[in-house]
Amino acid sequence: DPAARGEGRRTFLFYARPNNLRNLYWRGLEAIQRALADKVLDPGAWRLLFVGRDIPEPELPGDPERVLAENLEWDEYAALVRTAHVGMSLIHSPHPSYPPLDLAASGAAVVTNTFGTTKLDLSSYCANIACVPPTVEGIARGIAQAVALSEDEPRRRANLAAARFARDWSVTLDGAIDRILDWTS
Repeated sequence: DPAARGEGRRTFLFYARPNNLRNLYWRGLEAIQRALADKVLDPGAWRLLFVGRDIPEPELPGDPERVLAENLEWDEYAALVRTAHVGMSLIHSPHPSYPPLDLAASGAAVVTNTFGTTKLDLSSYCANIACVPPTVEGIARGIAQAVALSEDEPRRRANLAAARFARDWSVTLDGAIDRILDWTS
């Protein structure tokens, strides 16, 4: 739970893959720059964590603390996701991708983008995930909404508690294990 992650700076995690154009890195970076300039993300209060691959050193107004974490092993990635108060993962695809779900399951308020008429809302997974138009303005508004939600602990925690993430491995894997046993019998 992000609330239990200690005092000090809050963490904004951006899933950053600039060479994978479908991840809308440059648009997301511009929205982050706008959020910093507008003090939605106070540079003195937020640490910006860029997680991904081939990340150039970003130019950010107000010179906030920034960390670039690249080419991580799964356990390293999961540990960083658990530090996020707000997470943003964009993808130009009808698939939600996994990082928004990882972030929401870890307790973060999440920003992702809509896609056409097929990906408009991911609240059926968790109400802490906001799908916003994939424009700089839409993403910047989504960041503001996620920051506000991250500060509303009772609402964010209630959303997480009501999330539709499978939490019981025996139930989650039951059908798969039965099928594997059928194949190998």
